[in-house]
Amino acid sequence: MVDAAAAAPFIFSINAIPNCQTNFGNALGTNNYSYNPGLHFYEYAYALDYGDGSCANYIEESTTGQEIRYSNPPEMNLIPVTTPTYTLLRDTAYFTVQYCNTTNNADIGFSWLALEDTLGAVELVSATDMSLPTSPVDVPFANYGITGNNYVMFTDGLDRADGANGLEVVCNTILLKTIVTQCGTLDFLAKSGWDCLSPDASWTPEEYDPCVDLELPLSIIVREPFIDADI
Repeated sequence: MVDAAAAAPFIFSINAIPNCQTNFGNALGTNNYSYNPGLHFYEYAYALDYGDGSCANYIEESTTGQEIRYSNPPEMNLIPVTTPTYTLLRDTAYFTVQYCNTTNNADIGFSWLALEDTLGAVELVSATDMSLPTSPVDVPFANYGITGNNYVMFTDGLDRADGANGLEVVCNTILLKTIVTQCGTLDFLAKSGWDCLSPDASWTPEEYDPCVDLELPLSIIVREPFIDADI
């Protein structure tokens, strides 16, 4: 008869999905997670004539504590593809930025890009994913915040940079089209980060602290208008 869990060995496995806080998210602020698996069963449940089981004892058996250690989370960079300082001749400025998974042992499940202009002088008109230049894809974006012009967009995850994956799946390359409403030198920020799973559609980097918050300063220099008149 089998009246103890040890007499009927079996394999029990779990699938745990980390997020960008897992590297420091336990009660002690580290990456070690302890758990104590236990087995709960009714005695003699295998018997041929078991009835309603009311006469069987309920048994709980615990096993040795186990530990999961999360290490080597993915890392990103955020770089300009075109010049981060745009000299404006009319009212439209274009920037291309790229953010990549720089690790070779971990994928990024979800990435995001934001523009933050505290003055409200730069307006985002469109965003286009140019990771495959022959197949550009429009990227939807949303406004957030109450000060200035701020925009956030959710973009594809990034595969690990292990040499086998192409640049188009390791990096996101985004073309940003903006217009300006003021003169002078306008400074604003591009921001990017990652997570393992997509957040709620209402997520913004202002309302919820991002796990990774990379920053890339951008500038637009608006030339002063010149008027020449002969009388």
